[in-house]
Amino acid sequence: MKKQQTRLFTLLGMNIELTSNYPEILENDEYFLDKNGKLHSLLSNFHTLIQGTAAAGAQIDVRIAIEDNLEDTLTLSVQNGTYLFSGPIRNLEENCEDRRASIFGNMGIFSKICVLELEKRGIFSFHSTSFVQPGTNRLYLILGGSGAGKSTVLLKAVKEEMQIFGTELTHFSIKDEKVTLYKGSLWQNCRMGNLVVDFPSLLRTFSIDYAANGNPWKQYLSVDLKPWQYPEDVMEQPEIVILFPRIESDRIEAERYLLKKSGIAYSAYDNLSDKVSPPSYLYNSVFIPSIDGGIEQIERMKAAEKFLRCANIQACWKFLTSPEECLDVVLA
Repeated sequence: MKKQQTRLFTLLGMNIELTSNYPEILENDEYFLDKNGKLHSLLSNFHTLIQGTAAAGAQIDVRIAIEDNLEDTLTLSVQNGTYLFSGPIRNLEENCEDRRASIFGNMGIFSKICVLELEKRGIFSFHSTSFVQPGTNRLYLILGGSGAGKSTVLLKAVKEEMQIFGTELTHFSIKDEKVTLYKGSLWQNCRMGNLVVDFPSLLRTFSIDYAANGNPWKQYLSVDLKPWQYPEDVMEQPEIVILFPRIESDRIEAERYLLKKSGIAYSAYDNLSDKVSPPSYLYNSVFIPSIDGGIEQIERMKAAEKFLRCANIQACWKFLTSPEECLDVVLA
């Protein structure tokens, strides 16, 4: 039997233990750290994964075991509180063409486990980009699924010299009716078209030497936005403006609507579910059912309603605009 290797991380105070008889998967810092700025890095989902040590008596909140064997397919089960992946994992990893959809890739299932386990500890995660207006306590929270235009709004925010609080997830907890927000990821996986076509001046800002080669809308680059981040990792009861964008490059006339926060509870719940509820399709071949359940969904809906009740929400906007106009009016 192969020797088990262990690696520990802490995420927002939650201690995670990873074990495997396939040590290479645990040692791959292109997943866990920002080594080489890869598109599959978990740091395009989370602000930071703090490496831990196996201190005697340390409390472990989440246990994940990776068992490489000769089984025909990869499976996930929960045994005695441990998430167990079992199957031909080495073979899947070595032949993987897009590591974003691997176990530890940023579009894989480890992120979903983390979001779900954080929820059990009272920390919920919006699928959002977010930024702060300098010199204020005002946070702009941009909610939307894939393709809504969150990345475009984020790039416009950089151009407008906003301070980035999260590129993909923004976390919150509520205690004594007060909302605390926690910084999310600071790496942004950008479509080159958003830079080359929509905001070409940002190529210089980000020191990107771009040479045209193929369709830029089918090319991606991981951009480190840490130089433009908000200086604090936590915000206590900030003013919040919620944005629901829809961006169209050839849009001529913008449409903007103010929404009542009492009417967006389900939209907020749906957004909180984006990064945990859908099933996973790993390695372009393995279907893993959703790890979400009815009890978790009920608690998430309660969290959405409580957030809208307790947060210091200044306005909620829905808008359909071109990239260049996407923050007009809402920043006024």
